[in-house]
Amino acid sequence: MAKGMEGQTCAEAIRSCFIKFGEPLSYSRIFQEVKQQGTWKDTTIWRHLMSTVVNLIPARYEWGGERNFCFSVKTVNMSYIILRGIQNQ
Repeated sequence: MAKGMEGQTCAEAIRSCFIKFGEPLSYSRIFQEVKQQGTWKDTTIWRHLMSTVVNLIPARYEWGGERNFCFSVKTVNMSYIILRGIQNQ
C-alpha cells in the first residue's frame, strides 16, 4: 500500500484535511489536499474518500463500517463532507 510523504495512509491523509481546516470541506477540496500529501492514484483517493462516509450506504457493503468517520452533506450549491466528532479531536 502506498504511503504519503509523511508515511501516512490515504485515509489518514483524508482525516488530516479536517484537522487542518476544522470545517466542512467539499469533495474537490479534500481531493486536492490529499493529492498534495502523497502520490496516490486519483481512483485510490476517491475510493478511500467514499469508504470513510458514514451515510453512503453502499460503502458499508463494499468496505465495512469500521473506517467510517465522515458524513456527506448536500446543500443547494455543493456537496460537503463533515468529519464526525471533529470538535472532540
